Amino acid sequence: MLIAQFENRTGQAVLDGTVRYALSRELSNSPFVRVVSSDRVQDALRLMRMPDSTPLDFPVAREVCLRDGGIRAFITGRVEKLGAEYVLSAEVVDPVSGAQVAGASAEARDLDSVAPAARGLSDALRNK
Repeated sequence: MLIAQFENRTGQAVLDGTVRYALSRELSNSPFVRVVSSDRVQDALRLMRMPDSTPLDFPVAREVCLRDGGIRAFITGRVEKLGAEYVLSAEVVDPVSGAQVAGASAEARDLDSVAPAARGLSDALRNK
């Protein structure tokens, strides 16, 4: 499973990369999910003649999966602020078709609750 970039729609720079990192860490603890290593992603990016620092947005993540050939799905999503709360949403995407095969969301009361919400998001995705 490749964890792609999460779109930060909050305007708060502290959340750039936070949800992706937390979700990746949580999914890595699962015996049922293997998260693609950054070395493997960087190898694919080099083959695509792209810098290692290229953001893994939807099209790039999909292309990495297709070129690698062994990555069966990727996760992408977003974090949004609704009032005082944060909403984290994620979707599992089949790279061949580009279709969403599963999705989940979680809410956080405040910034301190984003990491636990990412844990809940991870649990929901594993269950699906």
